[in-house]
Amino acid sequence: MMMMISQRIFRFRVQMKGDRCLKRFNQSRFIGRSHALHDSFQLELSRLLKALEREWRKCGRNQPSGARDAIRYCFEMSVQLDLFGREAPDFDHTFGALKRFELSGDAWLELVPNWLSGHQELFDCLLAKTRFRSEQRLMYEKMVEVPRLYAVLGEDGPIPSVVRAMQRALSDRYRESFTNISLGYYRDGQDSVAFHGDYVARTLPSALVATVSVGAPRRFLMRPAGGGKSLAFSLGCGDLLVMGGASQRTWQHAIPKSRTVGDQQRIAIMFRPHWEPLRPS
Repeated sequence: MMMMISQRIFRFRVQMKGDRCLKRFNQSRFIGRSHALHDSFQLELSRLLKALEREWRKCGRNQPSGARDAIRYCFEMSVQLDLFGREAPDFDHTFGALKRFELSGDAWLELVPNWLSGHQELFDCLLAKTRFRSEQRLMYEKMVEVPRLYAVLGEDGPIPSVVRAMQRALSDRYRESFTNISLGYYRDGQDSVAFHGDYVARTLPSALVATVSVGAPRRFLMRPAGGGKSLAFSLGCGDLLVMGGASQRTWQHAIPKSRTVGDQQRIAIMFRPHWEPLRPS
């Protein structure tokens, strides 16, 4: 009898914590913080499973049904989380949630959280139909292998219709022809990009780069080109980030390695104009 009561209390405790976390995640989808809650929800699931393991060890083999039910409940919650982002891809043509950040050195950023819905569907499409390749970059006066993969849409794979639509919308809004569309594929938390400015854009007085992140969130850092405190953003799940002004010349950006990301994947869809390098007079 006491064992049955213990099982019920244990299941109730696990389900209360799970319901509270799931409610927070669902609410966040309406206020533009879903990618942040995505991480906290997964962390909460991990904690619940560790609690299950502790309870199992305490009770030995006398509590199999309670643990099985709780594990099944955690699995059902993870399935619900996985469905987020799998609707038909579309984006906010009004840029209604846009936030602008004025930076030093004549630079600025504009961020639209969750600009693209159905980001996971687009991620799967790009991953299946694009030929990714490795890339070398000039870092500290020498060519080094970049620990993430790269592709150019139109050359390495077809351009999905929703990406074409985003290209037109960005060109209209910023009055700039974003003719080049490339992809950066981060396969896991070990893939990264060191601090840098775009190779040609950092030689120009001003330049625009727009990035839409699909898949799992990753930390995106920006710091002044001469060094200093970094700004940090969590980009994924359809977020749009536009770097403008002298941001490529007076600031640097990076995607650092992450132990907590694990094998979660992200693709950065980058829209750029065609730039001609400045030649000395």
